[in-house]
Amino acid sequence: MQIRLTVVDPLGPHASAASAVPAADRPARCDVLVTAPAGTALAAVASALAATLPGEGPGSGQVVLYAGAQRLDAQRSTLGEPPLIDGAVLCLGAPGEPDPHTEPAEVPAQL
Repeated sequence: MQIRLTVVDPLGPHASAASAVPAADRPARCDVLVTAPAGTALAAVASALAATLPGEGPGSGQVVLYAGAQRLDAQRSTLGEPPLIDGAVLCLGAPGEPDPHTEPAEVPAQL
């Protein structure tokens, strides 16, 4: 199976890609295509995902990934199952910023 993921380092070195936001204020990010057998645990690819970011290399420490504010258990999280679905954004080492387009659950829907 193939799955596209975006890996973001909200605490690490900043990327220099063109954007309206100055490079010093923008987290490093990398879009990756992961090819792995169905049922692959996140742990099998976590180090490789972390290594895609500038300044991040394979280290001896455990890679901690988040999907939004949810810390992912690398042993129990499976590629292809929520939240590790195609197009997911994973944050390295710290929770990500909340999605600005998501409305709080307490707000009643208006038609």
